[in-house]
Amino acid sequence: MFVAKKENEKHASSVQVDADESVDGNIADEELPFVLCHAILLKACTDVVDLSDDLPTNCQDNVAMIKQAIGDSKSVVPSKAAVALRKQLDAFVVVADAESIVAPRPSSKADRLTHNSSEATAPITETSSSAAGTAKTLNEYKQKLKAMESKLKADKVKMTQLENALAKAETNQSIGSKSGKDDEAVNRQISKKLQDAEKKAKAALDDAEKQASKRITSLTTELQAATLTVAGLNAKIDELSTQVVDLSAKAKLLDNVQGEVEKLRSDAAVAAQTAQELSTLKESYSKLEENYKEEQTLRKKYYNTIEDMKGKIRVYCRCRPMSGSELERGCQSAVRFLDECTLELDTPRGPKSFAYDQVFNPANTQEQVFEDTKNLLQSALDGYNVCIFAYGQTGSGKTFTMTGSESHPGITPRLIDLLFKSSEALKGNNTITYEAYMLELYNDALIDLFYLLESHPDKVISESDMKITPFKAPKLEIKKNDKGMVVVQNIVVKPCTDTHQTLKLFEHANKKRQVGATKMNAESSRSHSVFTILIENYNKTTKKTSIGKLSLVDLAGSERAGKTGATADRLKEAQAINKSLSALGDVIAALSTNEKFIPYRNNKLTQLMQDSLGGNAKTLMFVNISPADYNQEETQTSLSYASRVKLITNNANKNSDSEEVAKLKAIIKQLKAGHDVDLESIAESETM
Repeated sequence: MFVAKKENEKHASSVQVDADESVDGNIADEELPFVLCHAILLKACTDVVDLSDDLPTNCQDNVAMIKQAIGDSKSVVPSKAAVALRKQLDAFVVVADAESIVAPRPSSKADRLTHNSSEATAPITETSSSAAGTAKTLNEYKQKLKAMESKLKADKVKMTQLENALAKAETNQSIGSKSGKDDEAVNRQISKKLQDAEKKAKAALDDAEKQASKRITSLTTELQAATLTVAGLNAKIDELSTQVVDLSAKAKLLDNVQGEVEKLRSDAAVAAQTAQELSTLKESYSKLEENYKEEQTLRKKYYNTIEDMKGKIRVYCRCRPMSGSELERGCQSAVRFLDECTLELDTPRGPKSFAYDQVFNPANTQEQVFEDTKNLLQSALDGYNVCIFAYGQTGSGKTFTMTGSESHPGITPRLIDLLFKSSEALKGNNTITYEAYMLELYNDALIDLFYLLESHPDKVISESDMKITPFKAPKLEIKKNDKGMVVVQNIVVKPCTDTHQTLKLFEHANKKRQVGATKMNAESSRSHSVFTILIENYNKTTKKTSIGKLSLVDLAGSERAGKTGATADRLKEAQAINKSLSALGDVIAALSTNEKFIPYRNNKLTQLMQDSLGGNAKTLMFVNISPADYNQEETQTSLSYASRVKLITNNANKNSDSEEVAKLKAIIKQLKAGHDVDLESIAESETM
């Protein structure tokens, strides 16, 4: 009996430990109420077993069942063990005699119930204290537990009253005041009251357990929520810590950036100062450049004036870009441009420099070329003989310079346009009229292109056609007038009325020229062409008439049969071209060395240009060259010719007549033409 009691106490204490551990959170939340209930019921069953010696015989079977339930509770879960213990206790209460149960310990039952209630509240208190994270929550739990203890104390008072009544009944029994039958009735009554009291106490205990279980569940929920909150706060703390680290790194970086900003500010200040200095330098440079351009313009003007006074021929060199065939051949440039007046050519003996009045590189435009050429037009308007001609190897760009294209007009179209603009500007004090003729020198024969334009406007005339009678034009003869100006007799002279009409006249006549394809040029000019504009300028103030002549000469290019691939007719044309250019070279050589005899009459080309080379004309020569090393020899020859031309001196004289002389010349011209002249009307006009 003693051993069983010890084992029961040991098991009860272990169950109490499990209950304590469950409150600490080691048992699942849903098992916690059953563990507490199991602990309370196990304690009550243990107390019943302790009183088994004092119980009547009819209760011993129930005590044995309680012992068995205590033993079985060790191997089952708390919930099932609590149900089994409660069932045996309920059976024991029904069977037991109230007096025999209570009599041995009249004063300790309520204490034990109170103790059991205290033990039940202890885990709750521990649970609340462990679940609360703060003092405020703990105080709230304590207040609620005090309320539960107050209720338990009230139950304790009721139990004490019942025990006192029971003790009084036992005292009456001992006195024997009533008979055995009455005692049995009293015992039943007391037993019933005791059962009722125990039921009430049990109900109160169950209610307390339910409330405690609910509260524990609530506290557990709150604990879980608090745990989640703490976890969230910890995560927030970690996040903030990370942000603090990042901000610290950014702060360090900001310090570095601030240092760099200060440095940049310093550099910006230096840059601003440098920019200001640069702006000042740019202004100074602009002024210097402007002054330089002005000085350059003046230098050109005065240089040209001096050259005019000396009678020197001006020489301009123009280099074209590389052609497609030269690029395909892989040619390299043999020409370098040192400045606006000097170029350098690679020769077999090394680089050789050439200096001219102006040098135009491949980047220069038609407008830029014309800008330095148009000044000669004023001389023609003033009555001077002006000649502009282009010389160079075949395919070097002579025709492009003199004629150009529709989108890039050359010198001739631009001069025609400027002529009429000038006459329009001078019409208040001057009366200006223009006439023109155009011829070509083809295979040593002079051909009147205006005649062909009049007689056969829709047909291109070949050399064989020229021998046929219907195509034969009047024979052209080259003469010089009393002023030393070259004139061509029997040539068709057409009046020029405006820019459009004159340009059309020039374009249509130019299409009559002999053109052929060679390996060097797909549209090679096979003849020399001369387009001449005669300018008669009557000044109303001075009553004088000046006669100017503007000759625009596009020479055919010098050729090598090996390079051009010329055969048959093309070879014959090349021979004639080279012969005329050779004669021109002889004239240039003689003039440049101041020979007494100048061989003008050796060729019709030199006769046509007699007044332009060493005569009374203001002459401008364009030497056109190719930059390719493939054409180096021809380029050097052209540049050497141009250098010789630069040494030639002309004696330019103004062709001006008085009003009377001009009238007499007009009469003579009309008489030679076979027209009747009314001399009386002329005399009357003179007297008026």
